[in-house]
Amino acid sequence: MPPTNRTLIDLDALATLFRHGVATVVELLHLGLSSTLLHLRCGRGGPWQYLLPGILLLSGSPPTRTQRVQAALRYTGPHTLLTGLDALHLHGIRAVPATGPVHVLIHHRRRIQAPPELRVTRTRGLPNPMLRNNFLTAPPARAALDAARHLTPAAQRAVLAETIRAGTDPTTLHPRASPTVRAALTALPPGPTEAITRSGLPLPRWHIPLHTSDGRPLGTADAWWNTLGLAWQFRTPTRPDHLTAAGVLVVRTTPNQPPASVAAQLHRAATQATTRPRPDVIAG
Repeated sequence: MPPTNRTLIDLDALATLFRHGVATVVELLHLGLSSTLLHLRCGRGGPWQYLLPGILLLSGSPPTRTQRVQAALRYTGPHTLLTGLDALHLHGIRAVPATGPVHVLIHHRRRIQAPPELRVTRTRGLPNPMLRNNFLTAPPARAALDAARHLTPAAQRAVLAETIRAGTDPTTLHPRASPTVRAALTALPPGPTEAITRSGLPLPRWHIPLHTSDGRPLGTADAWWNTLGLAWQFRTPTRPDHLTAAGVLVVRTTPNQPPASVAAQLHRAATQATTRPRPDVIAG
């Protein structure tokens, strides 16, 4: 009698087939494993464990936050975006630790039963997704608002302030904000978009990695005007040596610098940028 699929599977190596070692029961059954075997391996002291209904971690170690995020997205299925603190962390905004339920955004017509490990927010229109570390996430503004609704006032201010410092236009936060979040926004200092408005420049692309035409990395521009070859660094701690050597004009400012002063620097740099050829630098 020929061997069955089950006899060919190395159970200890099975986790390598699944991203972050997270698999669904359906996937494992399709591989030929029985429901009885899954129950035994997820029992007390077993090598596997359930993270959510129908979602297994093929390891007995305590799950990492990334594995919890993966499990949440596998549980909720397609047309789901990661939002809240986990999405903010993937955007580089880490003012508040990502703890508690994993927060996801789904269409309002979908019916998903949310266990305690999962927080579900429903919306009539999903925002355009952003891919971060292979996870589909809500944009920073939406993720910050979703997170802020479940935070203390102090944590709200910290998250919103860092989101604005990272380049989110504060005016995009107000329309969807709750009264308490609006109050927190009113108390915050202006973000980088105020300086850009004063400078007369168009809105840039945010947090753009730059490299030479042959692929050599040069650094990251917190704000980037592609036609000008102009970079503004107000958040990234790296030195701009490689960028300037490649011909990029770099404006460096500090978080506490007044918007009028920043705007004047940006305006001068933009004027200077028009007097020289655009450098051979690739964005993205």
